[in-house]
Amino acid sequence: KPVSWSDPAFFVDDDGRVYVYYGCSPTEPIYVVELDPNNNMALLQGPNELFYENRAAHGFEVAGDQNQNQSAECWMEGPWMTKYGDTYYLQYAAPGTQYASYADGCYVSQSPMGPFTYCENSPVSYKATGFLVGAGHGSTFQDLQGNWWKIDTVALSTNTGFERRLICYPAKFDEHGQLVTNLVFADYPLYLPE
Repeated sequence: KPVSWSDPAFFVDDDGRVYVYYGCSPTEPIYVVELDPNNNMALLQGPNELFYENRAAHGFEVAGDQNQNQSAECWMEGPWMTKYGDTYYLQYAAPGTQYASYADGCYVSQSPMGPFTYCENSPVSYKATGFLVGAGHGSTFQDLQGNWWKIDTVALSTNTGFERRLICYPAKFDEHGQLVTNLVFADYPLYLPE
């Protein structure tokens, strides 16, 4: 690997260019690098710092099961890039995988390298109550029928406090271009639309 990274997510754009988004830290930002697919994935540009945690403005980034612990660290981690139309949606997880409040926020840009603007409807996934809690650190994809889905990890801490399982639930891009998800009945099995 050309740089030292944690929680990497590879993204191949429509033009074949390759990017890696990464970060997993209470003090470091989410980063991006561009790699050269024609030269053994050599570093082309970056690493670029994209954004840091901002607990003062983004309440869901505050630690604790109910986002109540202002003094605890916020871990920014698990970035994932989705392109919809000409907009890049960079999702990230916070405040920490051990909390019921673990969720995914979102930033948008017109370029895969940024600059990125915070999505005011963040968190785009949040599930702090029920049998499965802490819907964060996942990915967004479109199925073969054109439906959008979000997969995240959720806590099912039987053996350890960090034990996670996967959950899949509906997502979409609304009329305002915002990424939105539907976690209603997310504790229950869903039927696929087709």
